[in-house]
Amino acid sequence: MKKIFLVVISIFILLMSAVGFAAENNNLMDLNKQAQDAYDAGDFQKALTISTSIIDADAKSTDAYYIRGRSYMGVGKYNEAVADLNKVIEVAPGFVIPYVDRANAYMALQDYKKAFLDANKAVEIAPELAGPRNTRVMVLFNMGDVKSALVDCEFLLKLDPNNTDYLLNRGLCYAGIGKMKEAIADYSQALKLNAQIVDGYILRAAAYDSIGEKAKAKKDMDEAIKLKPELIKQVDAR
Repeated sequence: MKKIFLVVISIFILLMSAVGFAAENNNLMDLNKQAQDAYDAGDFQKALTISTSIIDADAKSTDAYYIRGRSYMGVGKYNEAVADLNKVIEVAPGFVIPYVDRANAYMALQDYKKAFLDANKAVEIAPELAGPRNTRVMVLFNMGDVKSALVDCEFLLKLDPNNTDYLLNRGLCYAGIGKMKEAIADYSQALKLNAQIVDGYILRAAAYDSIGEKAKAKKDMDEAIKLKPELIKQVDAR
């Protein structure tokens, strides 16, 4: 009878442990969702607080490190973002998005060599995806390798000819090698697709100004200021 009692007690303890473990797991999953929701809503500080509490409870939570790394980027803490994304990549080296995020963090830190390695790795993992290649465009541009950036731009625009980001990026590359006519054509096409793009007017204004088209440049800057009035302070400061 005593043995039966001990067996029953052991089973009860195991069941209670399992219930406790399941409840803790469910709680962490709920917290992960809350952290992701906060990140998606742009509340990076809340996402940081929640994801940190998850990591304190479970130091192996890759999801929490990923959310916290991206949230650190949202508040401009790029070194901390890199540290968290390193942990994600160690656990999941075949997952493409953390390489893209870390490349963006390295770009913000102006460490373009490391940014290029990450962007290149992301393209190797998923050559058919646009996101990694678009990141590589910006890395290459910042490294001064505009011709290689243009090759990626052409690839992206074959995938999506009406993507305004790709058009603006190609225009920026054209401007970088002095092809202002082509740059203006890309900026104009982007603005034709979406007349609310402030950067499109600013970039086109700079291109017009560089070829002596002062009236057109002023018109574009006026349009940009109309869409984003706070720009007037930057213009006045020049």
